[in-house]
Amino acid sequence: MADTPIGKAPVRKRRNPTYLNAIMMITLVLILVGVTGMIVLNAQVFTRSLKESIRISVYLRDDLNEVEQLQVRKKIETEPFVRSTSFIGKEDAKTIYERRFGEDASEILGDYNPFPASYELGLEAGWVRPDSMQAIAERLEAYREVRNVKAHQDVVSRLNASLRTIGIVAGVLGLLVALIAVTLIDKTIRLAMYSNRFLIRSMQLVGATRRFIVAPYLRRGMLNGLIAGILAVAVLIGLLVALEQMVSSIPIQEEYLSFAALFGVVLLLGMAISVWSTQRSVSKYLSMRLDDLY
Repeated sequence: MADTPIGKAPVRKRRNPTYLNAIMMITLVLILVGVTGMIVLNAQVFTRSLKESIRISVYLRDDLNEVEQLQVRKKIETEPFVRSTSFIGKEDAKTIYERRFGEDASEILGDYNPFPASYELGLEAGWVRPDSMQAIAERLEAYREVRNVKAHQDVVSRLNASLRTIGIVAGVLGLLVALIAVTLIDKTIRLAMYSNRFLIRSMQLVGATRRFIVAPYLRRGMLNGLIAGILAVAVLIGLLVALEQMVSSIPIQEEYLSFAALFGVVLLLGMAISVWSTQRSVSKYLSMRLDDLY
């Protein structure tokens, strides 16, 4: 080991910035963006599931036999708005009435059963709107085998109004989080580049071209954004798997493509903002006067 002059501290080699803090900060911000996106997507899944739980009751005429009931069921199932059908016979309808109201219909009506057989229709989510429900009811009532239709339009109207409000709130929240994410990542990158301002200016003073100076920093910014994006996506996938195990009633698996697109956006967002912020920072220091760097 070489001796050092008396009275002088050993000179330590200056380390290049590792950008670790920037990567971790970008990762946290991207996780925030991803979680917000997952909330919005899960809200859409829940909304669709809620709409598909709405039922239309199609009451059949009493003079239909079993074959005619099956035939009308096949006709109904060919309609584009029908997602599922379930049959409720006359005896089942009587039992449902007695359970709901706590009365024995036989004590009043004897052997007579006034309750009609019916089909309960589950609808495609896109058709669950007040105007569509009215059109569906009119179409089904045109069947000669159908006595009447109960479409629950008031329930659908209240449901759509509530979902519209939730959608507006979710949209505003998403825009706010996106704005915060861009601002935080930009500030983080600019802070990381601050320590390189003298090196950037020195390269310019010795005759290096702007492209020669900027290119390495852009590559580093893209790499940092890629690493942060991969880390964020890994965390988000873990959260999605945990959510799917905890809330099995929400059909998350039907939106796997949407979640994959969200993760792709998170990854690209980290890279794009990192490159953009790096470009801004380097250009700023290249344009500043030497005295302003201090």
